[in-house]
Amino acid sequence: MNITILGKEFPIEYTIQAQQEMAEKFGDSFFEFSEENSGSFVSAAKSMTDVSCIISILMSGAEKRERVRCMMYGEEFTGPKALTAEEVAAAVHPGNFLEYRGAIVECIKSAQKTTVEIQKEKNVEATL
Repeated sequence: MNITILGKEFPIEYTIQAQQEMAEKFGDSFFEFSEENSGSFVSAAKSMTDVSCIISILMSGAEKRERVRCMMYGEEFTGPKALTAEEVAAAVHPGNFLEYRGAIVECIKSAQKTTVEIQKEKNVEATL
């Protein structure tokens, strides 16, 4: 999955390492909703800062995963370097907040999907 910042596409991946970094930084609080703070400017600013941090973590997850894949196959890494949380926050507008938050949720959901391949049963006749 990719997100676009200032016209440049960056891959994002929800890896085990990214999950661990998010848990250490936020616990479960990123997905919690609080009625008392939902409309405050402070909570909105903190939420946007949190989104910037999570985008950075997911970018780093994608970069690290691709570097490992390249190392395993003897290929040269040519992908973009992940942005820091501060760089993400400096580059995006508050108007992009919902788009990026949606991308984060979609990235996490897609990483948790399980795909099971089932082979079609062959018609075999038994002979005695």
